[in-house]
Amino acid sequence: MTEKTEIQKPSIQERVAKRVQQIAQPIELWLDRLVAKPEKFNPENYKLLDHLKKEKTKGQHARKLKELYQGQYDEIFFYYKAKKKPFEELNDDDQQLVESYNEFSKEELQLHIKTYEHIFKACDYMIGIANANRKSRKRKPISKTKAISKLKYKREDDRLKLISINPEDIIGCEELWVYNTKTRKLGYYVTSTFDPRGMEREGTGLGVKGTSIFRFNEEISVQKTLRKPPEQLPHFINGPKTKLKEDLDNIKAMGLKLNGRINPDVILLRAIR
Repeated sequence: MTEKTEIQKPSIQERVAKRVQQIAQPIELWLDRLVAKPEKFNPENYKLLDHLKKEKTKGQHARKLKELYQGQYDEIFFYYKAKKKPFEELNDDDQQLVESYNEFSKEELQLHIKTYEHIFKACDYMIGIANANRKSRKRKPISKTKAISKLKYKREDDRLKLISINPEDIIGCEELWVYNTKTRKLGYYVTSTFDPRGMEREGTGLGVKGTSIFRFNEEISVQKTLRKPPEQLPHFINGPKTKLKEDLDNIKAMGLKLNGRINPDVILLRAIR
């Protein structure tokens, strides 16, 4: 009875490596012309992106292609920079590298660098296409309680008789008003992702991550210093929400951009939906 010979299938990594070598063959022939006749070589003349598309290059192949040429690029780029330094200041390894590339002119070095960057640019484009087409795994929404668990804010201020709202109210709201009791700054956050139907869908409205507010419009969201907080704050807490932005604009103080961070001096005044 004859024994069956088990055929070992190539691994995924081996299949990827083989495919990358196939895609790289025309590129290697193209690079040979760079070495043979640099004076007639123009990297822009080779439609590398068309080649990658024709070969149906996937993101993992494009990443491996970049790795294939990254070492050569790094070596030439390092030499190009090292050549500008006095030879005696280089260590032994760097001196050997410089001597190995002495036959290259400055123009040839720049041409090599430009060529490899041409390759990287085409690979990055294919990686970008692959990422855009990849179906992202739908993540389970983080609960509001967990989202605000690390938020550090001031729960109350006895002097001004202020009490913070429940920070969970921030999640999904369109506007948030805060007050820093230490700097006397009134802050106004407005979301960059409105939900026109008001359904508080995932990814709309303001959000909380760690100790910061995110998904806010950095151009519109501002803070201003109050001159008389006891007189001014009650209006922003209880006043008509349609007039709040107008009243903030009327405060004669310079508007400064907000960075999203909330600290233990900040009272959460009001969240508007």
